[in-house]
Amino acid sequence: MIWVLSRDMVKTKLETLGNLSGKKVGWIRSDLTIKKSNWLSRLIWTVVAKHFSWMRKYYYCVDLNQSHSILVQIGNQLPKKDSYQTIFQKAVKKFNQVAPKHRIISAEFGKMGRTSDWTEELGPKYTKKDVFAFLKEHGKKLTELFFSPYHGGWQGSIKCFEKITDSELDKILEYCPNLKKLWIRHNELGDNPLSVISSKLRHLENLAILSSDEVKDRDLEYLNGMCSLKHLNLHGCDKITKEGLLQLKEKLPELKIFGLEPYGFFEIKALKAKK
Repeated sequence: MIWVLSRDMVKTKLETLGNLSGKKVGWIRSDLTIKKSNWLSRLIWTVVAKHFSWMRKYYYCVDLNQSHSILVQIGNQLPKKDSYQTIFQKAVKKFNQVAPKHRIISAEFGKMGRTSDWTEELGPKYTKKDVFAFLKEHGKKLTELFFSPYHGGWQGSIKCFEKITDSELDKILEYCPNLKKLWIRHNELGDNPLSVISSKLRHLENLAILSSDEVKDRDLEYLNGMCSLKHLNLHGCDKITKEGLLQLKEKLPELKIFGLEPYGFFEIKALKAKK
């Protein structure tokens, strides 16, 4: 459903929602107005109404799915530098506090691409189940994805996968077919991660697998057909040799390769394919 709202109406609704305070103020109606509460309405809600959607809609005009839809629509229509962005962000934060099961992820109103754009929205204790659910719904919008199980890793990286099995990686990449950049650091991997990556992400441009013992020279053959790959970083992958990278360089002469000791995170410019 498309909601037609004037800027004044948008401002009023956002300010009212953003300034909502206290548990006994009332409920967020489906149209983002606030229904004030009293002791009787709170009692009925607690005992009966909160368990039945028809009662919530009929007696309290509460439909959080509809409220969610209106907020997302407003967010999609607001330019990034719009003067209403501040009150919009405040309203979204309040809505997420009041209705955590209907929380609005930043991806839904256009701020998406990097993992850091949305992992904080999932909360500090998000699980694999949370990540899979999010990626199933929003993964097609992602262009960059970062994994690191350590809190000292990249800001916003996915930390709940200490080990990423081949089947889990396949499922993740199935949900994220438009990735241009995939970085995996210090995660224990399955038997054939490069096979999974090459079969799912034919348009990947930047791949980093850091500090992994699971990746070996023979696995690099899976990358031979990835002509869009521009940067490859294998820092800390001790079972990768210069000889293995030379063979890959013959197949992908324009590929920039980083990470083989002692080069660290610098490009290995001395690595040239045989002519």
